[in-house]
Amino acid sequence: MSGNTTFVVVAIDFGTTFSGYAFSFKSKPTDIKTNQNWSKSLVSLKTPTVLLVDPDRKFSAFGYEAEEKYTELLEDGESEGWALFRRFKMKLYNNPDLSKGLEITDLSGNVKIPAITAFSMSIRYLKEHVMATLNERRSGKMVIEETDIHFVLTVPAIWDDRARLFMREAAADAGIPNDRFSLALESEAASVWCQNVRYLVSSDGNEYDLTTVGSKYMVVDIGGGTVDITLHQKMANGKLRELHKANGGNWGGTQVDKAFINTLRDVLGAETLKRFQEECLNDVFDLLKEFETTKRAIQPDCNKPIKIRLPLSLQMIKLEENQELIRGSQLRKEFVKTLMSKNFGDMITIKDNRMRIDPAIAIGMFQNPVSHICEHMRELLCDPDVGDIGTILVVGGFSECAIVQDAIKNEFRMKKVIFPPEPGLAVLKGAVLFGQNPGIIASRKAKFTYGMRASGEFDASQHPGKLKKIINGVPMCTDIFKVLVRQGTEVETGHRITEVRYPSSDDERTACIELFLSTSRNPVVVTDPTCSKIGMMHVKLPKGKTTQDRGYEISYIFGEIEIMLKVKHLNNNESFTQYFGFM
Repeated sequence: MSGNTTFVVVAIDFGTTFSGYAFSFKSKPTDIKTNQNWSKSLVSLKTPTVLLVDPDRKFSAFGYEAEEKYTELLEDGESEGWALFRRFKMKLYNNPDLSKGLEITDLSGNVKIPAITAFSMSIRYLKEHVMATLNERRSGKMVIEETDIHFVLTVPAIWDDRARLFMREAAADAGIPNDRFSLALESEAASVWCQNVRYLVSSDGNEYDLTTVGSKYMVVDIGGGTVDITLHQKMANGKLRELHKANGGNWGGTQVDKAFINTLRDVLGAETLKRFQEECLNDVFDLLKEFETTKRAIQPDCNKPIKIRLPLSLQMIKLEENQELIRGSQLRKEFVKTLMSKNFGDMITIKDNRMRIDPAIAIGMFQNPVSHICEHMRELLCDPDVGDIGTILVVGGFSECAIVQDAIKNEFRMKKVIFPPEPGLAVLKGAVLFGQNPGIIASRKAKFTYGMRASGEFDASQHPGKLKKIINGVPMCTDIFKVLVRQGTEVETGHRITEVRYPSSDDERTACIELFLSTSRNPVVVTDPTCSKIGMMHVKLPKGKTTQDRGYEISYIFGEIEIMLKVKHLNNNESFTQYFGFM
């Protein structure tokens, strides 16, 4: 089956720790299906975001399959040259050096591959997996082809435009063309999904309807890597209006894992942990997986030690470094003695090959991300530009953690705090609905100030002296930041800023169009430290005898998830629209 229009929307939630997909047909847009067969041994709606490549740096496996295969290779002593990559999504967050040349490092710390290769391999696997699932479910019916599908890929709302462009490039490398692909902001998608659930039960046990016209609410998407916070208001036309620019931070569940590793380092010593990671990769992998399972079961009222199996290899390394190789029953006693550090005393002990962590220390591992989340939510709720927000919607995989839920409910007792059913799937299902109806978001607040490079008379009170150029006897600055959209401005979806240009000479054949962003509301020059170039594109100029015959109109299209550029040749009205290319 194929045609000029798509009839199924597939959303791919590419997460820091877990990934998955969902889909619905345009004939039944709210009948959303998910995949539950990621592993032969368990039922899971998502699979680990883990990529395995072979010694030739070719794709081998993804998800549970990658973990299982890598474990077998390690156990059989055949892992030489193989590389496992995990949690590499965070490489794109707030990265000033983001480029196609960015590399990521595998679990062993010895192998590097281009990040864009890892992302495109992973996206291609998920694309092919959903294609197989779709056709398996349509047994006996016409085959669904890729041209029948519109793909939606979720990204954190707090990512900047360069990271979003990076993901578009990775999707293109994975075989998904631009005309059948779009991005969805994770917290926005969760908001869209909850518009589809008419009544939601809050922490006070009452039901609330977020579909009421004029209702305002905060969406807090707490994932493995990042926390995205969006504030929406339901409009009379059924669309959603953003009340505050996208915001959040890197306070997801992986911060708890980092706290655990830091605790091990404090207890055993940095050198011991380094040797363990270098020499016992199989045990390292098992330890990380075990903690991932253990942390999900920790309760806020826990009063018993948290138990984690500690590999014998780690114990032996510590003893060797202490030069106390004691045999028999004395070995474990000697190892236990090394844990009696000045930082923890007997709050962390070893018994029967298990590390026993006092519940106060275990719960304390959650303190850093949870406190950041609550503090940031408080700041937003106090913003006078937002107005009164009485409802808080909490979604995302890490939001399923009892400690996270308890902290938010206690901190915001005067608000209606809602944890919807299956909060870990809210983003995924909402992305499907967004793909079915992308116009549901009426406006967004500009996260940055956007502009272009312009020329003007040099002003010594504003422009750095090194930017002064004498042109035709006049002091000029050719690096002025000409603002198109200012940070925090409400921009309607599809908002256009248009201007007409003409070639500077008769022999000019192409024009280079650049787009810059700034974290400041009032940037002066494009070389300012707050500024960076999002991207650029080379535009072929129209033909004509004179420069006036070769005029062209450019339109910057804002308000969408990504910024687009439309170019129209004035002499024949020929036009094209495209995204800025990633550099």
